Amino acid sequence: MSLRTAWNRVRKALGLGGSSPEPPPPPDEEPALVGAGPPKRPPPSTAAALDLPEGPIDTDARGHEA
Repeated sequence: MSLRTAWNRVRKALGLGGSSPEPPPPPDEEPALVGAGPPKRPPPSTAAALDLPEGPIDTDARGHEA
């Protein structure tokens, strides 16, 4: 006998677990806040690519060049 079957028999004998939960109430006629189906793609980006700096600037904590 599996552990799950044994546990179910113990629960039933002790009256634990109660009956199955009631089904949820039927949906009302209001439309859903989130549309059904796959998510929409974001609009294409209009950002411009920036050029990388020529080299790292070596500065100390005060911002002075080292």
